[in-house]
Amino acid sequence: MRSIRAFLEIHSIIDYVATPPSGWLWPALDLGKTVDSIYSKVDNDEYFNEYDMQLDLWMLARLSHDDHYAISGDLMGIFSFYRQMSSLVSLSEDGIEIPAVYIFCKYDLSTTLLNDMLYQNPARAR
Repeated sequence: MRSIRAFLEIHSIIDYVATPPSGWLWPALDLGKTVDSIYSKVDNDEYFNEYDMQLDLWMLARLSHDDHYAISGDLMGIFSFYRQMSSLVSLSEDGIEIPAVYIFCKYDLSTTLLNDMLYQNPARAR
């Protein structure tokens, strides 16, 4: 847990988010004080469970609005929902009708529509 501060300190965004420039879209955030607050809650046994502590750490990283800084504890990945099979595609049969949704790998690649969509007639891909 204490090593998180060292990880945080190598990121140049610390000063930037603590005193953001004019036009910054989010409120100022003192990452050091926020980490200290989390440490204090751990030391004082104020977390009801480990998930709550990990959620605070995850939120700390999210609130920095820096995609190069992330903390994802082991409990944060237990419930992940995503498609492993393939991407979804939406295709309109004539470019005017409302598109239908298909699983890309299950749509027959030899069909004229998909062939037109991907290779020959991009105007149909509206």
